Amino acid sequence: MKSILEFEKIVEKFSSVTFLTIYVREAHPTDGWAINNSYNLPQAISNSDRIKSAQILKAQAANIGTILADAIGDEIEQFFSALPERLAIIKNGKVEYVGGPGPFGYDLDEMVEKLEAILKKN
Repeated sequence: MKSILEFEKIVEKFSSVTFLTIYVREAHPTDGWAINNSYNLPQAISNSDRIKSAQILKAQAANIGTILADAIGDEIEQFFSALPERLAIIKNGKVEYVGGPGPFGYDLDEMVEKLEAILKKN
């Protein structure tokens, strides 16, 4: 995620909201287009590999809500065009907001504005 610390602050601010982080295909795997980052993970080749990568993220960013792992077939990633990252708000099973694709369209401020507007409707 572009700014895990900023995201953690949002999770704390909106404590009544359930936040899910879905770990999708690794954008910069060590066995692919690698960059020097704090995770340095290979591309998952099985569901258990992907779950292990999600667990590593959870260990390093404990306050980003529940972390799930997309299946190795990348269904969630493809539905939301979520590689490398994307923000979405889903309320009662309905997609209310999908932000731009990261890293350039990843806009936490915009997501917070949309979330506040959605919460005001209640």
